[in-house]
Amino acid sequence: LELSDELFEEQKTAEQKDQKLRETLLEMVHKHRLLGVTDMVWNHTAYNSDWLRDHPEAGFNLENSPHLRSAYELDAALVKFSRDLTDYGLDRMVNTVEDVDRLLKAVDEHVVQPLRLWEFYVIDVDAAVEAVRGAWDIATETVAAEDQSALERLSGDARSEWLRTYIIGSHSNALGTRFGRTIDPARTAAVLRLLAQDLAMTQLRELLDLLNLTYYREYDADVKAIRNNIGERVKYERLDRGSWKFGKPVDSSFQIVDPLFTTVEARTEGVPDDRLHLANNGWIWGGNPLDNFAGPESKAYLQRAVIVWGDCVKLNYGTCPQDNPWLWEHMRQYTLRMARVFHGFRIDNCHSTPIELAEYLLDEARKINPNMYVIAELFTGSEDTDRVFVQRLGINSLIREAMQAWDSHEMSRLAHRHGGRPIGSLAVDCLGEPGVFIDDEHGAARIDAVVAPLSGSLPHAVFFDCTHDNEVPAQKRTAEDALPNAAIVAMTACASGSNRGYDELYPELLNVVHERRRYAELKDPLSVGLGEAKAKLNRLHAEIAQYQEVHVHHETEYVTIHRVHPVTREGVLMVAHCAFRGAPSESHFDSPKLYGTAVTPEFAYRLRPEAGGHVPVDDGVLHGLPSQLEHLAAPPIHQHRDDRGMFTELRLPENFGPGSVLVVRTRLVDFKPNLDWKIRTCADEATARLTLGALNAVLYR
Repeated sequence: LELSDELFEEQKTAEQKDQKLRETLLEMVHKHRLLGVTDMVWNHTAYNSDWLRDHPEAGFNLENSPHLRSAYELDAALVKFSRDLTDYGLDRMVNTVEDVDRLLKAVDEHVVQPLRLWEFYVIDVDAAVEAVRGAWDIATETVAAEDQSALERLSGDARSEWLRTYIIGSHSNALGTRFGRTIDPARTAAVLRLLAQDLAMTQLRELLDLLNLTYYREYDADVKAIRNNIGERVKYERLDRGSWKFGKPVDSSFQIVDPLFTTVEARTEGVPDDRLHLANNGWIWGGNPLDNFAGPESKAYLQRAVIVWGDCVKLNYGTCPQDNPWLWEHMRQYTLRMARVFHGFRIDNCHSTPIELAEYLLDEARKINPNMYVIAELFTGSEDTDRVFVQRLGINSLIREAMQAWDSHEMSRLAHRHGGRPIGSLAVDCLGEPGVFIDDEHGAARIDAVVAPLSGSLPHAVFFDCTHDNEVPAQKRTAEDALPNAAIVAMTACASGSNRGYDELYPELLNVVHERRRYAELKDPLSVGLGEAKAKLNRLHAEIAQYQEVHVHHETEYVTIHRVHPVTREGVLMVAHCAFRGAPSESHFDSPKLYGTAVTPEFAYRLRPEAGGHVPVDDGVLHGLPSQLEHLAAPPIHQHRDDRGMFTELRLPENFGPGSVLVVRTRLVDFKPNLDWKIRTCADEATARLTLGALNAVLYR
């Protein structure tokens, strides 16, 4: 266990690197008031982790996971096919759908068919018959009376189906070695002894042929899935401009599809090859993240359904430390080292991490750091399942992504979902009543307290405007939308997050595996991209942390968010003009009327990327799109009066087009912050004799 040399400018010993990390974190706390949270990767490890050479059993290899052998042989054949492509008369460049079709035809002819993958599915009929013949006289198995009765009672297809189930017995149906599927010879001989031997062997062959017919159909379906998954992956990687393989030749460096397996080099001699071929990690589109897609019940690797992370090996924990003792202890030590220096963990790929493992490691970490803040990358697709992880692991916050929104309406829904309670709601303060708290930790002391009902809520969110996994606004929406997207996130009543390059307007998602350019050293970060506006939004987000009452309004391409303090009634209102691709540039906006409210402008900006702007020529440094952050005039504010009383009308400033945001502060006129206390004083006595109807009239009429 050692920090990477790449994190340090000079060569250091392991102890010196640990000391430098501790010093940096202390400086962050005392000088910048920042806490350190580290990414905890338990589900997989880097393909070049040195300890894999000593402990290949930590991964899913062909020795501890023989069901992966067929997938490995297919994977190795595809690697060879990529290298020898020109030997089959094929061009290494794939530029059209027709090129993809020709490639798939060659894969079928030169990879799939020569592999004879069907041998992994079917029973070797001759070998099975001979095994039963050999067990005929020596098998000690007997047939239970109820089974014998069933055999005599059934006939035709029903009898054949019963026999097929019986002769397979407890043998696993998972794929393994070639002709690895078989029957139980002793069990089969026992039941067939009820028939004459010649007749029994004839019927056995018929039964095995019927069994194999089902297995051949299974093979055909899997080969169809293999072709489809390879084809879809090639189309994306070779024909989509956003892919890192776009415009690249099919060769050993840019293979037809990324390998699903890593082969490590053993440190000692005599280690079987099967132990060294390890399954890489990844994910499955639309799959259940809780399923172990490397387990014996899954054929995801064979079907090429895994969207692989080629630089990561999937780790094989089992369900308890006894299943893989060295790996559990290794990860425990890694976790304890991080818990000693960092203030919090971000659990990477939490939904695919065995929950028993995460529970164990977090328990160990909290023994030495009980106040640890735990964030999780948890995408189970189910609120009920999320709740299980949150409860069992004690997760403080879940990562949520603004870039998942496909239009302004969905963007407003996410802002509402991760926001606070409605403005004017009867929340905890209103529903509390005098009571007593019994402190069991201090001699059962009775302490006067306000007791309030515990209301349910969603797990707390860390709402990211963009994560390292998301396509950036310039790819998924428009570059202009970076500003309204960031403003909406900053106005939600939850934690917020961002990613390096978002404020600088990077033109595309960085490939964290293959990217070699360095970040630019910015002399004045606030002058780049949306830096100045983002700084103000971040300060505002921290300032209004206690403004827990929220109203979110969506209208055409506008999203309005109003945050209000529950006691002082001071508020901040933000209007964002979203810039989703394909949305109209001009949209209707009804000017809000804020009754009994004074409004003060705070700031207004519009982000304008340069027309046809391109990133400078590659100089080994990462650059954002050229742009201008335009200061907009303060929004026109007009006060009026109608039969409901005084109101302030807020109108949009000129040039408030897509990519614009404005922020104003609001304040209730003639509001007395201590009014709540005065109203509640002696309220019980004053309302004790009122009926519900009378109380309704007092409160609302």
